[in-house]
Amino acid sequence: MAGGNRRKCKCCLKLFRPDPRNRHHQRYCSEAACRAASKAASQARWRAAPENQGGGSIMRSAASRPPSYRVRLLRLVQQVALSREISNIFG
Repeated sequence: MAGGNRRKCKCCLKLFRPDPRNRHHQRYCSEAACRAASKAASQARWRAAPENQGGGSIMRSAASRPPSYRVRLLRLVQQVALSREISNIFG
Protein backbone atom coordinates (compact mmCIF):
# COMPACT_ATOMS: atom_id res chain seq x y z
CA MET A 1 0.00 0.00 0.00
CA ALA A 2 1.14 3.48 -0.74
CA GLY A 3 2.03 5.78 2.12
CA GLY A 4 -0.10 8.57 0.61
CA ASN A 5 -3.35 7.21 1.98
CA ARG A 6 -2.36 7.60 5.62
CA ARG A 7 -3.58 10.41 7.81
CA LYS A 8 -2.41 11.95 11.09
CA CYS A 9 -4.78 11.45 14.03
CA LYS A 10 -6.04 14.73 15.56
CA CYS A 11 -5.65 13.30 19.06
CA CYS A 12 -2.46 11.25 19.28
CA LEU A 13 -0.83 12.66 16.09
CA LYS A 14 0.16 9.17 14.91
CA LEU A 15 -0.28 8.12 11.30
CA PHE A 16 -3.16 5.76 10.60
CA ARG A 17 -5.01 4.33 7.63
CA PRO A 18 -8.60 5.59 7.57
CA ASP A 19 -11.37 3.08 6.98
CA PRO A 20 -12.08 2.97 3.22
CA ARG A 21 -15.82 3.49 3.80
CA ASN A 22 -15.39 6.88 5.48
CA ARG A 23 -11.87 7.95 4.60
CA HIS A 24 -13.08 11.33 3.34
CA HIS A 25 -14.02 12.47 6.85
CA GLN A 26 -12.25 10.20 9.36
CA ARG A 27 -9.88 12.34 11.42
CA TYR A 28 -9.18 10.12 14.44
CA CYS A 29 -7.55 6.69 14.66
CA SER A 30 -9.20 3.68 16.30
CA GLU A 31 -7.39 3.86 19.64
CA ALA A 32 -9.77 4.04 22.62
CA ALA A 33 -8.52 7.44 23.82
CA CYS A 34 -8.77 8.87 20.32
CA ARG A 35 -12.32 7.55 19.86
CA ALA A 36 -13.27 9.19 23.16
CA ALA A 37 -11.70 12.47 22.02
CA SER A 38 -13.56 12.20 18.71
CA LYS A 39 -16.87 11.67 20.50
CA ALA A 40 -16.22 14.58 22.87
CA ALA A 41 -15.37 16.88 19.96
CA SER A 42 -18.44 15.74 18.02
CA GLN A 43 -20.74 16.35 20.99
CA ALA A 44 -19.17 19.77 21.60
CA ARG A 45 -19.77 20.71 17.94
CA TRP A 46 -23.38 19.53 18.19
CA ARG A 47 -24.03 21.46 21.41
CA ALA A 48 -22.46 24.62 19.94
CA ALA A 49 -24.89 24.70 17.01
CA PRO A 50 -27.58 27.38 17.48
CA GLU A 51 -30.48 24.99 16.84
CA ASN A 52 -29.26 22.75 19.68
CA GLN A 53 -29.01 25.42 22.37
CA GLY A 54 -31.04 24.67 25.48
CA GLY A 55 -31.19 20.96 24.75
CA GLY A 56 -33.33 18.84 26.99
CA SER A 57 -35.70 21.68 27.81
CA ILE A 58 -38.77 19.48 27.30
CA MET A 59 -37.62 16.96 29.88
CA ARG A 60 -36.35 19.69 32.19
CA SER A 61 -39.75 21.40 32.18
CA ALA A 62 -41.43 18.02 32.69
CA ALA A 63 -39.35 17.45 35.82
CA SER A 64 -41.06 20.39 37.51
CA ARG A 65 -44.55 19.11 36.65
CA PRO A 66 -46.63 16.50 38.47
CA PRO A 67 -45.63 12.85 37.96
CA SER A 68 -48.68 12.13 35.77
CA TYR A 69 -47.42 14.67 33.21
CA ARG A 70 -43.99 13.01 33.12
CA VAL A 71 -45.60 9.60 32.59
CA ARG A 72 -47.72 10.93 29.71
CA LEU A 73 -44.69 12.63 28.17
CA LEU A 74 -42.63 9.45 28.46
CA ARG A 75 -45.40 7.42 26.79
CA LEU A 76 -45.61 9.98 23.98
CA VAL A 77 -41.85 9.84 23.42
CA GLN A 78 -41.99 6.03 23.36
CA GLN A 79 -44.86 6.07 20.85
CA VAL A 80 -42.96 8.43 18.55
CA ALA A 81 -39.86 6.26 18.76
CA LEU A 82 -41.90 3.14 18.02
CA SER A 83 -43.64 4.76 15.05
CA ARG A 84 -40.26 5.86 13.63
CA GLU A 85 -38.90 2.34 14.09
CA ILE A 86 -41.92 0.84 12.33
CA SER A 87 -41.68 3.32 9.47
CA ASN A 88 -37.96 2.50 9.11
CA ILE A 89 -38.75 -1.21 8.89
CA PHE A 90 -41.63 -0.97 6.44
CA GLY A 91 -40.35 2.06 4.55
